[in-house]
Amino acid sequence: MSTYLFVYGTLKSEFVHEVTARLQREARFVGNATIKGSIYDLGAHPGFVKDSKDLVHGELYHIITPESFIWLDEYEEAPILFLRREVKATIMGEKVLAYIYEYPGHVYQYEKIEGGNYTKIPAASN
Repeated sequence: MSTYLFVYGTLKSEFVHEVTARLQREARFVGNATIKGSIYDLGAHPGFVKDSKDLVHGELYHIITPESFIWLDEYEEAPILFLRREVKATIMGEKVLAYIYEYPGHVYQYEKIEGGNYTKIPAASN
């Protein structure tokens, strides 16, 4: 079982809310990393699909206590909305086995996030 988690969406450190704060308390940030695949804009959050050789940019965390996966699964609505799967993440040229939450549904109706980097939408200027 991997003790690493790759996050690519609303669990990234730039998104400030109760769940990211808990992740930062219960895990150690390792660094920025990439994985092969694509992410799609599902509306309130992105969804990862292992469907290409494109790169998805995200953050790698070392999960200190495996029990953290219980509340992470609840947050990600696994196994209903997302599935927790192992993937190979690349960080500083090294491959690391890490969990990711993968979207198991069809994505043809969703827009692909080009460049594989989900970020906060900038505020509109007036």
